[in-house]
Order: sequence, then C-alpha cells, then structure tokens
Amino acid sequence: MSEEVEIDRAAVLRTFVAEGEELLAAMEAELLALEAEPHQAERLRELFRLAHTVKGNASLFGFDDVVAVAHALESTLQATELPVGAAQLSRLFVVFDGLRTSFRAAAAAEAADEAAAGE
Repeated sequence: MSEEVEIDRAAVLRTFVAEGEELLAAMEAELLALEAEPHQAERLRELFRLAHTVKGNASLFGFDDVVAVAHALESTLQATELPVGAAQLSRLFVVFDGLRTSFRAAAAAEAADEAAAGE
C-alpha cells in the first residue's frame, strides 16, 4: 500500500532560504575571522563544511548554478595554504560573493516560479 505524501514546496523553499542565509552569514563570519587569523586551519575546515552544506542543500532543489559555485569555493578552499595570504583571501571572498549572489538569484527565481504557479 503506497500513500502519497504531499509536500508544501513553498514552505520547504522558505526553510531552505532561511537556512541558506544563515550558512552564508556563518561563512562570511569565518572568512572575516580567517582574515584576522590567517594561520587557523580550523577556519578553512569550517568554511569547507559550510560550503559543502550549501552545495548539498542546493542540489536537492536542482539549483545547479549554486552547486557549481559552491563546488568552486570548495576547490578554492582545498587549494588554500596556511598562512592565508592576501591574494588567497581575496580569491576566497570573490568566490564567496559569487556563491551568495548565485544562491539569492536561485532562491528569488524559485520564489517567483512558486508565486506564478499559485496564481
């Protein structure tokens, strides 16, 4: 016996966006802390964990652009050596800004699609 489970995609999207914004804020805080403490390997590990979580969550919604940018951030983090120099930190901020922009664009587009579907 198979039961259909109805999922409120709009509610799930709201949760995804709220959690994603929290992850992005945590990433920004970690980047700023890394700037102040360029020898801290734990900062790089935490940034990687956060980027990986954003990537996984985005893949559940099929946000391929967000997945690609998060993956690029992971790759950049893996290539970053301690102590983190100004050029490396600049690259990390650039890729992070791309991730935030991509995330917000995907979330806005999905919300617009949900609103249009509800009309």
